[in-house]
Amino acid sequence: MIDNSTPYYTVLLTKCDTKSYPHFALPEYYLDELERVKNAVKNDLKNALFSAIVIADSHIDYELCLNKENGGHFWHKGNTGDIYRECELIYRELDTVVELANTTTVDCIIFGGDILHGCASHEVASSYLCSVADKLKGSQLPTYVIRGNHDRNDYHGRYCPLEYIIKNEEWTPLMIDELSRCNAVHDENDPFSTYYYVDFEDKKVRLIVLDAYDYPLTSSDGERADYNAERWNKVDDDQLLWLANVALDEKKDAWTYILSSHSPICDPDSFINNKEVKNIVAAFNNREKVTVSGKEIDYTAAQGNIPLSLSGHTHVASHRLFDEARHICINTSAARLAYYPSLPEMNNGGFVSEMPIRYEGTIAEAMIDVITLCRDGKVIRRNLGPVSDAEFTLTSDGYRRI
Repeated sequence: MIDNSTPYYTVLLTKCDTKSYPHFALPEYYLDELERVKNAVKNDLKNALFSAIVIADSHIDYELCLNKENGGHFWHKGNTGDIYRECELIYRELDTVVELANTTTVDCIIFGGDILHGCASHEVASSYLCSVADKLKGSQLPTYVIRGNHDRNDYHGRYCPLEYIIKNEEWTPLMIDELSRCNAVHDENDPFSTYYYVDFEDKKVRLIVLDAYDYPLTSSDGERADYNAERWNKVDDDQLLWLANVALDEKKDAWTYILSSHSPICDPDSFINNKEVKNIVAAFNNREKVTVSGKEIDYTAAQGNIPLSLSGHTHVASHRLFDEARHICINTSAARLAYYPSLPEMNNGGFVSEMPIRYEGTIAEAMIDVITLCRDGKVIRRNLGPVSDAEFTLTSDGYRRI
């Protein structure tokens, strides 16, 4: 069981020291579900083209942000009545992710964004990032991190003080380059780009990571940023062209491309110009031309396909069918334990969501997906937690749940 004798804040509120973050044995109530998922994944991998463990939306400093008057140094009662700190849950999930990575042969870990909630000091936010990175370094696999709308640490009001913001030059070396084992390929014009791709050469698979919150760090008064993530909320023209012209290489012979972004690309309420990203996906898969940032891109001779995109952000487990492009977007719910009401599975024109009730101190507190793309096009989602497993097969009309 978890030893609560050493509060995390004794190390989280100091400068990053990756030797200090405590590691605990997984609680007993995780073990049966962990074994079930391991066995299911091992079977799925027999026909796998690509597989990833996906976790998203930890908001690990959330309780600190809500309780600035006492620095967040407190334990509180959750729905079970037990005293706990929410960041303890995140560390349990991260330890579980590492255990899965080290005992299966999946290809990688993907962290779908919003590691931070983003309203602590720069020093504290940096320490939390270091603690998460330290956990993930225990994996034998690389981790590919997507930056979310909270991760620039700019949730300090409409105009965030510049000194609080996690800059690209800080984020990229730790959260992208180090965790990816330096195999992330950045925009050649920007070594600190927070969007990048990774090639799995033996599988002919490319994972593309987008960032819709990469706003320019400018200030009209020299103290506060002119933008924050919520006001920016788009893939800018340069990144769109990089996606269309560089990351998607129509000359590669029969490669498979997997997109990942914090916000779902198939969600019309997602980032402002998600329609432009969808247009690129549809044009590539349908062998058509498309205009991107005023430039015509010709995919009529393309040889690959983009069957799948992965995301977080909504805090709801869901999938969206993009039939025009024979594409499916799978959304991983939040690692953070939010007490939403339990809702039944909802189906709204190809958007299917599931929101089971979750309690700390039980396996329902966990939210970890293992997503597998099979060689025959089938997509499988295994969930360690309360969400139903799901399988999707590719038909002439697009993806359909089996």
